[in-house]
Amino acid sequence: MNSLSRIPPSLAEQPPHGNLLFYWVSPNSRSEPNKAIVLEAFETLFNKRDYTAAERYWSPDYVQHSAHIALGREGLFSLIKSIPQR
Repeated sequence: MNSLSRIPPSLAEQPPHGNLLFYWVSPNSRSEPNKAIVLEAFETLFNKRDYTAAERYWSPDYVQHSAHIALGREGLFSLIKSIPQR
């Protein structure tokens, strides 16, 4: 069972603004589903390196706050691609 299977179907099927990672609701009412979304997003990008699937979680306009990483989703993805895999 992956993390997304624990997310209510209405949330998993229709992410607000097409971006599950940045869905915001009351921290108390949705903390477990939010954790599942973030864990699945990080697993998808950083461990599986499935960039097509990771697009579901990171907006093309993703704001990177490090001066050493290019702006946008592609800047983040390029950084991950540059790191050798184990």
